[in-house]
Amino acid sequence: MVHVEFLVQYGRVGRSIRSGIRMRLSALPDGVDYSVRGEPLMPARFNEYGISMSSMAKGLLRILFDNLMQLKADVFHAFFWWYRRMGDNWILENDQSLSQFLHMSGGLGRAPRFLSSFTYGRATVITWTNWAKSGFIRDGFPEESIHVIDLPVWPQWIKLERKIDNSIIFVGIDFHLKGGDIALGVFKYLKERWGSSVRTIYIGSVPDEYRKQLKYVDEYLPPSPSSTVLDRIGKSKVLLLPSRWEAYGITAIEAMMRGTAVVSSNAGGLGEVVEGAGTACGDVACMAETAEDLLTSPSTWKSQVNRQLESLVNKHSPNDVMDSLSKVYELFMRR
Repeated sequence: MVHVEFLVQYGRVGRSIRSGIRMRLSALPDGVDYSVRGEPLMPARFNEYGISMSSMAKGLLRILFDNLMQLKADVFHAFFWWYRRMGDNWILENDQSLSQFLHMSGGLGRAPRFLSSFTYGRATVITWTNWAKSGFIRDGFPEESIHVIDLPVWPQWIKLERKIDNSIIFVGIDFHLKGGDIALGVFKYLKERWGSSVRTIYIGSVPDEYRKQLKYVDEYLPPSPSSTVLDRIGKSKVLLLPSRWEAYGITAIEAMMRGTAVVSSNAGGLGEVVEGAGTACGDVACMAETAEDLLTSPSTWKSQVNRQLESLVNKHSPNDVMDSLSKVYELFMRR
């Protein structure tokens, strides 16, 4: 029997395995022996997704950890970024390619392709969207080594919660990347038109220069554990995701599972996740007007929520996901 060791990473707030990884680990094919190993736990300030002094310090520590740890398995299935050269018995599962990730932070010319080829070039790739697949191809990975396998959603995860009337929520730690300023602008638009009949909820960071706009926010929470975030999302009628950069959009899936209508940008892979179920917009006006329609028209809101639930069944079937993952593992079993 093949032994697969999963190398996992933890969320930015709290100590739980990241949501996308937990979803993947919930639907594993039979006939394979599994084990799980985590990255070293570090304070939340080191867990930024962009390039900063803290994230670079974490990167240096991770380079040491990743290359000194002893690994024993037939196949290593690594999620997101692991800083060691991968052999042909490795699977790299990531929601974006290295060039896409670095583009978010300004790009580094041709460096991403060289780094990807040197570090991950021999690995088999699993990713979640065709947008990400195009990034891996651009980084030099052969198309046949890239497998697009969406995340599973089990029926028991779908919990339609009682909503707070006319409530809209934004969640985002990285203010600029997640579009916190755009969310505040949409909240201002809604408050000026509908006043107290619309309830606005903001979870995330807010720079000092934007603090005055919190007057358009009825409930503000700083970056919070996932349990708090999911509770607020589940009670809200609309989730606003105006991201400037989003590789996938786990938050959108989590909102759909709770019967919350999703209004998002179409940045990165987010449009692919939301399109056809929620509403993916190309501009701020679309987001503001769509959110307004969903909050003020019960039939519009109900119709979108039903589309989202149908999408979860069709696109995220655990059985289909396990079948696709099994085919990838079979490639290693034949060696």
